[in-house]
Amino acid sequence: MSFSLCLGLGACDSSGDGDGEASGSNGSSGDDGESGDEGEAHDVPTGAICPPGEETTITYTNFAADFFKFKCVTCHSADLSGDERFDAPESHDYDTRADVMEHGQDIDKWAGAYMSQVNDFMPPDDAEDIDFPTRREREDLAQWIACGYPE
Repeated sequence: MSFSLCLGLGACDSSGDGDGEASGSNGSSGDDGESGDEGEAHDVPTGAICPPGEETTITYTNFAADFFKFKCVTCHSADLSGDERFDAPESHDYDTRADVMEHGQDIDKWAGAYMSQVNDFMPPDDAEDIDFPTRREREDLAQWIACGYPE
């Protein structure tokens, strides 16, 4: 199914390719990420919802733990400091479910996807030795957060 959803922010996606791959554009929310004010570029939540009337099958155990382990904690870990973090804020560690829950809404704005809103600011395009998330993984991440971080 292909459709366009414009969010009034210049964020339209009418490609409808549905290939499940991450776009790699670091900013499908309509900002090129180079405005000089990075806070504004990352302030658009995905708007993901937990499926009504059904329990999500996406959990920390069967999805999120490995997602963060292989895609995030190479920079966002309490075990790292200084240059080892590659500019990741010291206050944003994702080693545990509790750590992730503390920053869930920010994670959604930086790495989640739902419908036409793809927030692919993280991991950054220049990250090395990272298995970049697919579009489906970004959607699962946003749904997991929207459903309250099921264990």
